[in-house]
Amino acid sequence: MGNLCNKLDDYVSAKNCLERALAIQLKISGEDNAITADILVNLGNVFDNLGDFTRAKEHFERALAICLKIFGENHSRTALSLHGLGNSLKNLNDFSQAGKYYQRSLAISLKIFGENHPNTAMSLRALGGVLRDREQAKNYIERALAINMKVFGENHPSTAASYNDLGYVFNGLLDYAQAKEYYERALAIFINIYGEAHTETATCLSNLRNVFMMLGDNERAKEYYERVLKIRLNILGEEHIDTANALMHLGNVLELLEDYERAIECQKQALAVYLKIHGENHGITAGLFNNLGIVYTKVGDYIQAKEKFERALTIRLKIFGEDHDNTAVSLVSLGCVFKII
Repeated sequence: MGNLCNKLDDYVSAKNCLERALAIQLKISGEDNAITADILVNLGNVFDNLGDFTRAKEHFERALAICLKIFGENHSRTALSLHGLGNSLKNLNDFSQAGKYYQRSLAISLKIFGENHPNTAMSLRALGGVLRDREQAKNYIERALAINMKVFGENHPSTAASYNDLGYVFNGLLDYAQAKEYYERALAIFINIYGEAHTETATCLSNLRNVFMMLGDNERAKEYYERVLKIRLNILGEEHIDTANALMHLGNVLELLEDYERAIECQKQALAVYLKIHGENHGITAGLFNNLGIVYTKVGDYIQAKEKFERALTIRLKIFGEDHDNTAVSLVSLGCVFKII
């Protein structure tokens, strides 16, 4: 039931079902049991979907410890735990450590299944997604795409995900036309399979929004991000990090289009979510205060701008210290407001 709810994007219900299942399983079989490990992996995936990456990481670490104890390194369950742990570390922006776990997962999949297997493709995609060397990343993802096309054909979520990943790589290579092409192919498949109101569709729309911004087409970017926000609100509700991120990015586009009233509204809503989930002392919370300061400056409300820049500066000094680019940005912004008032 928990896995079904997760597939239906009902992550809260999935979490509740799986936590009950875990409590029962622990009571019956204890920690060092294969089914316990499976439930922990599924819970880790749910916490990733809920945006609670630290708790996801904890569940994957427990699952990995069990799998290593029962099955050893070269087992498919161990590979899945390694992959999940890599995902959580990637979401926590620890790309180097995530890459190490993905490499171990890939080595196991190649040893057990060989090249032309979905699990191998999954590991290749994941590893390509964290590599700094864009050309190397492209090679890994192209291998994954070839496998998925061979195994599943064009109209499959794994094939679409590979197209999406290639779009991300070409975006990093500043080849926005090629990135747009891959993102659009991924989007067409996801809409065909899932429809509009799905997280994968939202991710593709979000990536296309970024491409349109880089191409200077802010109206198209706004259109795509309004679609993303609608999906996030429908699936995840107002108080979720992904919804907050959609609001923040939409606010940025609206600012560029000089729709300052809506920009302020979006940034305020995003800030409220970040304050509730992460608290005051978080890098993106500081960024949202800074964003609001910029928009208030543009509408001539310098008192509000000063207050927001000061809060951003306080947070950045605490998190990053004096000698950091973000701290310097806050100091410059604050200095400009002081000159005006």
